[in-house]
Amino acid sequence: MIRNFKASDIEAIIEIWNGAFLTHCIDTTFFVKNVLFDVNFSKDGFFVYEDERGIVGFAELVIRRVAVSAGGSLDTDKAYLRMFAVREGCDLSSIGSELILRAEEYARGFGERSIIVFDYTPDYITSGVSESRKDYIEFFKSLGFSEGKRRRSIRIDLDAFEKSP
Repeated sequence: MIRNFKASDIEAIIEIWNGAFLTHCIDTTFFVKNVLFDVNFSKDGFFVYEDERGIVGFAELVIRRVAVSAGGSLDTDKAYLRMFAVREGCDLSSIGSELILRAEEYARGFGERSIIVFDYTPDYITSGVSESRKDYIEFFKSLGFSEGKRRRSIRIDLDAFEKSP
């Protein structure tokens, strides 16, 4: 069953996201600040797939209603899939397809729009589908998405570095 997001979903969503994107793990504070507090957030565009196992996937589609900067564009021809993940061990193709179909229906309600995957600024979570997740890349291609510009994440763990002598 697909339904809209509710606050009690946060823990499961973070767990699923962190399981899918190990190099872009998030916590509750990050999620609240960068997703829920985003001026363009709408629970109507946040879809949760739930079955007898609990929450097994989600997709959040952002329709920009407020420009990112003064005088900025609303990108009325675009919708942004900011977050999307399916629990490891679950059927990405089946669950993911249903979530993307629901997101596409939602976007059509605002007129025909191109859907941009994981590239919503200023509050992107990851800059594109990680090359390490070839299953996600193939999944999106199977649905007719095409690869755009390659982006590189600027997120880096500075604690992992050691000072040179």
